[in-house]
Amino acid sequence: MKKLAIVSYSKKAGHLQYHILQKLLQNKVLIERYSVEENSLENGIDADLIVSTANIDKIVKKYIIGGGRLIIANLTILRSGFRRILSLPAHTKALLVQADMREAMQCIDQIYQLGAKHLELIPYSPCNGEADDIEVAISPGENRNVPPSVKQIINIGNRVLDISTIMYILIYFKLEDLFNTPVMRDYCDKIMLFNFTPGLDFIYVPSNLNDVMMAYYKTGIITFSPAGFILHYNHMAEKLLGQSGKLVVGGNILNLFTQNSIQDAIKNMKPMVQKQIKINGMDLLVKIVVAGSSTAQIQHLTIEKAYESAVKLPSFKKYAIGRGYVAKYYFDDIITMEENMKKVKDIAARSAVSDSSILVTGESGTGKELLVQAIHNASKRKDNPFVAVNCAAVPENLIESELFGYDEGAFTGARHGGKMGLFELAHSGTVFLDEIGEMPVHLQARLLRVLQEKEVTRIGGQKVISVDVRVIAATNCNIPDLINAGKFRRDLYYRLNVIPLRIPPLRERVKDIPLLCEVFMKRIEADYSISDEAMSHLQQYYWEGNIRELQNYIEYFHNLNKKIIDIADLPFPVETEKINQLSKEEEEVLVELRSCGENKTLKYLFVLETLKSLSADHAQAGRRSLAEYSRQQQEKISEIEMRKLLADLEQYRMVKVCKGRKGTVLTELGVKGITIIKRSLKDR
Repeated sequence: MKKLAIVSYSKKAGHLQYHILQKLLQNKVLIERYSVEENSLENGIDADLIVSTANIDKIVKKYIIGGGRLIIANLTILRSGFRRILSLPAHTKALLVQADMREAMQCIDQIYQLGAKHLELIPYSPCNGEADDIEVAISPGENRNVPPSVKQIINIGNRVLDISTIMYILIYFKLEDLFNTPVMRDYCDKIMLFNFTPGLDFIYVPSNLNDVMMAYYKTGIITFSPAGFILHYNHMAEKLLGQSGKLVVGGNILNLFTQNSIQDAIKNMKPMVQKQIKINGMDLLVKIVVAGSSTAQIQHLTIEKAYESAVKLPSFKKYAIGRGYVAKYYFDDIITMEENMKKVKDIAARSAVSDSSILVTGESGTGKELLVQAIHNASKRKDNPFVAVNCAAVPENLIESELFGYDEGAFTGARHGGKMGLFELAHSGTVFLDEIGEMPVHLQARLLRVLQEKEVTRIGGQKVISVDVRVIAATNCNIPDLINAGKFRRDLYYRLNVIPLRIPPLRERVKDIPLLCEVFMKRIEADYSISDEAMSHLQQYYWEGNIRELQNYIEYFHNLNKKIIDIADLPFPVETEKINQLSKEEEEVLVELRSCGENKTLKYLFVLETLKSLSADHAQAGRRSLAEYSRQQQEKISEIEMRKLLADLEQYRMVKVCKGRKGTVLTELGVKGITIIKRSLKDR
């Protein structure tokens, strides 16, 4: 994980900036805090980006380890503090008190630029300046430095990071999308936007937000005020647009872009997804990000050269790839030593070359989308769009228009000119329908037509549009049960299930757990190790959340700041503790179960694990649906044999077979039995 260091003179100021950035960056960057007051710089500062205040930057440079980039923070004052300043009577003479005289002078300059010119402010620090019997002092959280002669202290609160510094941090870590979050809007509501104050169309941008500051960034960046005045224009923007920043800063951004969609976004301060345009014969991708509050806003526009592969595609493909409809993962990203997972990976790789539909099943968190992306990138469609749709995440009243598009006037609020659906957007590529079991039944017939006829009709349209797409679906539901309940079409199921792929849960990939731990530890640059005893318990754990849960635990261990993770650090009770809590009668039952042959024991295990998985999804299953599921997972247990297995397990008190639609329920002993059976199989 990337590191950000916050360096301040005082402990209090450092704490404040640290907590602000924790909220704004949403734990996507590891933040460390240093202060001169606490002597915490002595061991060095090791971070990708170091943010310091101007008065201590020379000290900070001495302690930087490695190639971390140092920037000087712009600070601003809170809106509530500025209101206190405005409440002072005209011609009031007041000290501006800070520990450093330079910061005091900078704060005065800032207050004047913000419009509070009705006061006479005198800079003061304990080492410099004289009080001259002045009775009023303005203190940015530094009351201890106010001289005793002062009778009235206006505490405006510690100065905080201004929006230009926040913007630089987000761009540096490629987290620009965090500009448009509720947390950022709330922050902008609380601070005085120094560079974008109400009533001023253009204000000089401080020198540390300049071309040198963003020269490392390969994207052109233009920031502009609500009125469209260009505030910053970096070197890459000059290179891509062919115009000098010296000539355009202070001008209107509308003069640079004549495209209607860009002009509309700028005039109405609306965000715009990445769009491909042509300027001076060059194909460029342009994106507009808007962030701010109801009283003040900041915008920035990014420009980058379109990928050559996108330029060679038809316009709608360029648009799709420009919007991020690409697959990022390959088969090399799927790490495994287990034969069951190697088999899935091998079938998937062989199937990648065909156009047949694929149905990927597996519990939540097993990595279904990673496998699907790898299939796309190994196929002949790899240079074309990969469009993923989560059928459970899109509201039911919107999913039809998202998938199939609509014509102009199809319904109230329909976009002028209509909208292209995701199947059209994915033409010549792959559509991945995640959580297909959640798709409304009335849309399943339309999806069936896409699979059978390779054509779609937009909502409100008459024209039949041919599409060449490969459909891959995934689910953690039991589709046969949904079919029996009338929630899924049987004909669609067989159309999708041409190539069935079941990803085994993590508890069936015990050998892979140490490998995955190593990968996740490297990804966040963790410097701890896991003891053999702790690793053994990680391999015995049930892992209901699968790989996603393991990844979270690796990050949890990292935050413990320990060199060795031992069994006491595991955030779950170990399975051996649960297993040992058995009565003598229960132990006898499990001993008898383990005495069965390996083939039958494996079938018992399959039934128990299937029932546990279904209970986690609040689903029920009878012998018929369990037999159907076994055929889907290539276990091929007949309905008659399934009846006998369930009868045995009920005799062992590991399941309870209910009448009617309630199906078969796993008991507490059955849950314990899963671990014991697996252990006995491992010991054979």
